[in-house]
Amino acid sequence: MRVRKRRTTIADVVLAEEDAPDDGADADAADGTEEIPVVAAEEPVEQPGGWEPVPVTLPTYVAKAPAGRSVRTIDLDATGVWSSGRNASDSALAREAEQQRAAQADSAEQRRVSGA
Repeated sequence: MRVRKRRTTIADVVLAEEDAPDDGADADAADGTEEIPVVAAEEPVEQPGGWEPVPVTLPTYVAKAPAGRSVRTIDLDATGVWSSGRNASDSALAREAEQQRAAQADSAEQRRVSGA
């Protein structure tokens, strides 16, 4: 039985080159664990003629007086305001409509059962 060998592509060659260690690299560099040098932070030295912050003016709304507050008065004594329109007459109307729907459903059920 003959086994066909897979063709070598350009991507295979590039990956093999990336994985191969350099000739001058040591063993740590080959496995990716080389040490990274640390750079110590230096104290900033003030130089004459260096960068100076530019003064920024305040936006106009900061210097203005605050807006006055408006007072909203809700009249709770007006009809239907406190109950969102749900009072005794509305409740009676809703009960009556529900009873009519139930009666119509019963009559429709009776007709269906009797085959009429």
